[in-house]
Amino acid sequence: RDLHLHLTQGLIQKLPFLSGMDLPPTVSTFLSSVLQWQLAIANDVVMEQEDPPEKICFIQSGNVVLVRDAARLTELSDGSYFGELPFTHKETIKLQPMSAVVEKKVCEYHILSAAHVIELFHHFPEVEDVMRLVATQRVTRLELNGEVALEKASESYTRQARLHSARNRHRRNTITR
Repeated sequence: RDLHLHLTQGLIQKLPFLSGMDLPPTVSTFLSSVLQWQLAIANDVVMEQEDPPEKICFIQSGNVVLVRDAARLTELSDGSYFGELPFTHKETIKLQPMSAVVEKKVCEYHILSAAHVIELFHHFPEVEDVMRLVATQRVTRLELNGEVALEKASESYTRQARLHSARNRHRRNTITR
């Protein structure tokens, strides 16, 4: 148990959504107690495209590639996490499912189950707020080739997405002419 707490504390300190936040130590304690350690080797599929949203994965070491229909979207590494969008944006963003595949060698990661995600967000709403902000930035950065459908997003985010989408359509039209 002490080894598990030690390993997860190192991961928790790397997580970008917790750095710089003035959170009570109980957040780290909670995460340390519920994260489940996993090990995957090259070509292992950590999350299937068809899987229901049931976990957030936090990468301790190694690389994971997010893939949709055999198309590589992005690569994540130490301190990154994935699987949060269905929890942070369930009302605002509808995404096509993605797979997560270990690309190189070995990947150590920790799983936060859906039940624990809900509990974390309930007790520490500021964590949900920060994860939502980081996820929104990730979606914008990835540009997911127009596959992000916004439903009830904030007005400014909706305006930004429409402008971005219009620019992409204009670029595609210009290229195909």
